[in-house]
Amino acid sequence: MESNETEKKFLTALSVEGERAEWTLRNYRSVITRLRIHCKKSPCDITTDDVRDFLGTFSKVTARQYRLRLKSFFQWLHAQEIIKDDPMLKIMSSGATTRELLAEDQWLTVDESERLKKHADTPQARATLEFALDTGCRRQSLVSPVQFDMAECKATVKEKRHQGGRLVYFRLQTADHLLNAQAAGVETWPYYTEKSLADMLRATAKRAGIEKKVTPITLRHTFACHCRLMGLKIEDLKDAMGHSDISTTMIYANVGQTEQGKAYRKMWESEKAPAAAPPAQEPEA
Repeated sequence: MESNETEKKFLTALSVEGERAEWTLRNYRSVITRLRIHCKKSPCDITTDDVRDFLGTFSKVTARQYRLRLKSFFQWLHAQEIIKDDPMLKIMSSGATTRELLAEDQWLTVDESERLKKHADTPQARATLEFALDTGCRRQSLVSPVQFDMAECKATVKEKRHQGGRLVYFRLQTADHLLNAQAAGVETWPYYTEKSLADMLRATAKRAGIEKKVTPITLRHTFACHCRLMGLKIEDLKDAMGHSDISTTMIYANVGQTEQGKAYRKMWESEKAPAAAPPAQEPEA
């Protein structure tokens, strides 16, 4: 079977049986194509050493993500009897060791988050940033219809892995920005496509003077990290992120533990601490 035909059959099966979003399918396609180009072989001829050599050209975080994609691909090839031996079996799986921890350049500090929001150039951009940073929702939810309940400051976002949608909450301030965005134009949520969202984030980060690469996953990581800085337990963060496996949430286990992380936490606590209550007045005689 030709390699392109094999890949197409896998992606079709992933779409139909795994109910993956379109951007996830593009990610799988990209990883498989990169592997094939790197090895200069058909996927059916790729060996364990080939995969190890390929993964070794990336950072630990990227290699982990690629390893998971390739694991699914080769498991499917083996199950379909397209290949006799699965080259991923001899590669240590992510479940066998501690997952790679999130690097501090993959999320925004409190100051960076505020700067990013303040440099939004339209009400729609500001509302999208506020909602993303408040909820940590996936990219899919930022470019798909969302059922908002402004009165209760909550929304139901559509995620294929959560039948019926997933409930998320946002601040009253964010509700105001969402209402302002609705009043500012004829557009309704979503205000962006995947491409225009990426362009907006890149342009806004540049105006804000943020050198880090800002993408929808950066905003999601930022939500998770800020929750950790506020003391949210990993078990509760798992539910807030919509993770099905707590091992996925463990990439945030180190947040606030390094010296730089402790400084972020101190700054967060000082900025978010409630104002001191006024002293009680003595009752009049």
